[in-house]
Amino acid sequence: MKPTPCEYMMWNGLPVIRKEIAESMIHNFDLNQKEAAKKLGVTPAAVSQYFSKKRGKFKITDKEILEEIKISAERIILQENMVVIPETCRICRLLLSKGVFPFKCDSCSVEIIKLYKQEKQEGISSWVDWKVPLTKNEKMQLLEKVRQLEKEILNEINPVLQNR
Repeated sequence: MKPTPCEYMMWNGLPVIRKEIAESMIHNFDLNQKEAAKKLGVTPAAVSQYFSKKRGKFKITDKEILEEIKISAERIILQENMVVIPETCRICRLLLSKGVFPFKCDSCSVEIIKLYKQEKQEGISSWVDWKVPLTKNEKMQLLEKVRQLEKEILNEINPVLQNR
């Protein structure tokens, strides 16, 4: 059976992203494996497995992606757990846009939009509100998804409102 995009990301994509960020922290910012693990919110054993190629076996060679990973590593070092998720998502979107992963996936975007709307209604500020750089194309796609969700919500509530 072919894995779903979520399964692929869980077993392949996420370890590659974490491995590359950990390597950048260690090689570019002189952290040791234990410090990099703490910043990323993973165990030192996980980082050790990245370096022994037991996890995150794929190696990213694209210079633009590697530069963005370095930026993410620095942001995570400076802001710790406040930006691990948005920076991981940012790198994932970049990898997807460059065709590094063998599928197109937008499931995270839909969930982020739903969470964002819910938190806005409740007056909560979370990592979704943090300034995670998006490309112009990503902003347009996100805006389109928001519009689609709004239409879906209106289509769901209009019959309910008409029955009142």
